[in-house]
Amino acid sequence: MDLYESLEVSRNASIEVIEGAYKKLAKKYHPDLQDSLKKSWAETKMKQLNYAYEVLKDPEKRRQYDKNLQNESKTNSQKESIKESDSEAKNSPRSARNYCIWQVNNVAFRKLRSVTPRFTYLTING
Repeated sequence: MDLYESLEVSRNASIEVIEGAYKKLAKKYHPDLQDSLKKSWAETKMKQLNYAYEVLKDPEKRRQYDKNLQNESKTNSQKESIKESDSEAKNSPRSARNYCIWQVNNVAFRKLRSVTPRFTYLTING
């Protein structure tokens, strides 16, 4: 879970805002203030809040967290674009996904993935 979402603050929130949000949520979710059925859930929630507060209150840890979050979002967008191109490729009957290609002694073998094996021999300039 995103640490900013845990504390219910925006990504550009100041340390004072983060501290205020932490105190408000700590009062709301403190395990001693919960009934017995919600006590274990509240303990888990407080651990998340404590961790989020520890990371976001320290400027160096926050900078590192933001950097990792940005890299993760780039990776996720790259994965989504790959998924989109893969779904387009799956719809094509002769797409590269439907072939196995391997090379032996400068001859590439390309096999159509189907029940009946069919081979195509390609010469590789090399």
